Amino acid sequence: MEERTFTFHISPYDVKKLTPQLSVALEKRSALLSRERYPQLWSVTDKLNAQNEARNYKPMLSRGKSILFLILGIILVVPGLVNPQQMLVPLLFGIIGLVAGIRGLTSTGNAMMKRMKKRFDASAKQLLAGKDRLQEKDCIDITFTEEGFSYPADEGERECFSYDVFESVVEAADLYLIVFDTNVTVLQKADLVGGDFTAFHTFLSEKITHFVTEED
Repeated sequence: MEERTFTFHISPYDVKKLTPQLSVALEKRSALLSRERYPQLWSVTDKLNAQNEARNYKPMLSRGKSILFLILGIILVVPGLVNPQQMLVPLLFGIIGLVAGIRGLTSTGNAMMKRMKKRFDASAKQLLAGKDRLQEKDCIDITFTEEGFSYPADEGERECFSYDVFESVVEAADLYLIVFDTNVTVLQKADLVGGDFTAFHTFLSEKITHFVTEED
């Protein structure tokens, strides 16, 4: 097999452009894991939402139940976003509650959806904080090879991870959200210097089980 290598030379991030894309990517990643780990719950949720749309309930008839779902969802999602590794289950159930509640409301649902979006926006801003002020000494090379993913460590060594420890990768228009082991990394596409986007997309789809784009 031909040895494929893709290198990202990290440069200051365009935080303003990347923040909304990262927010959507974080939401996509949460929904992906939720559906993967709790397919039966999502199946029931999807069926209920489809039934509600088919029956065309008047908003006032389902508003009370929808508000309850939204409140419970927010209560569960907030701590889950703060510490997703240790509180994944509350986060997943919270997202389900939010989805069910938001779809049951009209104008109220739109307002709550905006609040939820703000929470993902806040997480995106936190992940990108300070990355627009990187200095040359902070600009490292991150490399993807057939064997794994690596970046510089102490004393000239490189920290390496095999692809079987990757939880997920979400591709957006200008970035990649990468979750591996206990780490979260955001790479901007503009930093790819060792390869092309099409080839890298193919490479990730072969190596990462949970690799999706925002459009999926």
